[in-house]
Amino acid sequence: MARERIGHVSLHLRARPEPVNTTPARQPDLELRLMLAVTRRLPPIRGAGVLSCRLRRLYNRRARQPVHSRLRVAGFDFELDLDPGEDVDGNLLFHPQLYDCHELAFLKAHLPKGGTFVDVGANIGLYSLVAARQVGPAGRVVAIEADPDTHRTLATNCTSNALHQVRARCIGVSDRDETLRFAVNTSGNRGGSSFHHEAEARGVYLPCLPLQTILEEEGIQQIDAMKCDIEGFEYRVLKPFLANAPRTLWPRALVIESFGASHQSAHADPVQLLREHGYRLLRRVKQNHLMTFAR
Repeated sequence: MARERIGHVSLHLRARPEPVNTTPARQPDLELRLMLAVTRRLPPIRGAGVLSCRLRRLYNRRARQPVHSRLRVAGFDFELDLDPGEDVDGNLLFHPQLYDCHELAFLKAHLPKGGTFVDVGANIGLYSLVAARQVGPAGRVVAIEADPDTHRTLATNCTSNALHQVRARCIGVSDRDETLRFAVNTSGNRGGSSFHHEAEARGVYLPCLPLQTILEEEGIQQIDAMKCDIEGFEYRVLKPFLANAPRTLWPRALVIESFGASHQSAHADPVQLLREHGYRLLRRVKQNHLMTFAR
């Protein structure tokens, strides 16, 4: 298979990912507006998300175009381009008031005005957008997303909301400078794409750098809060970072996704790794772990 390398970008020319829905976003249709009038008023109680997801599945009974939607998340207003057929987009579209509300509240509590947030596995940018509003124009946000198509949506969402303090990097994160196959999830959960799940039929070869290298390139010297959600690559990325980066660079607050060692490429638990380095687990919300570190 032919390979072309341009700078840090290395592509197998026949290994193209499935493109995302590139139809221009439009305003919600009447059916969607009626559904959102119900789901966006649901209180944060047990079972509310289930009802919202059932309505979302009903709306997606046929193919839908992306929509441009105004929504309120974590106390901030945003305008986003969202694909109803994608898992992250769809949940955010239908019930933004419920989406990762505990995780976002935790990060807001640890992000001061003028602070710094790093989003490893930024997806379409929800965490980065909330963090950018929280830290304000004087703050800094580094949003790292490997998938080129998802990164374009991330960049669009940042621009649409005039959040110029967000630096959106299209780069993979690994334990070394290398090129890896990125397996693309085409089942409606593009956020589940990963360098770990190599068995996926569709994929693209993408450049990767260590987390510390990316932070040094961005001139980051301290991190108030970080989110790390990279589908089984968390341990592989964090182990060399914690071993080599100065403690002043370790995030004071961290939201990390982990399903345990069996779901990690290194077959080791990133949460246990963080505990061994002085992090304390404050709360677990499903697969997300909310942790703090006292320097």
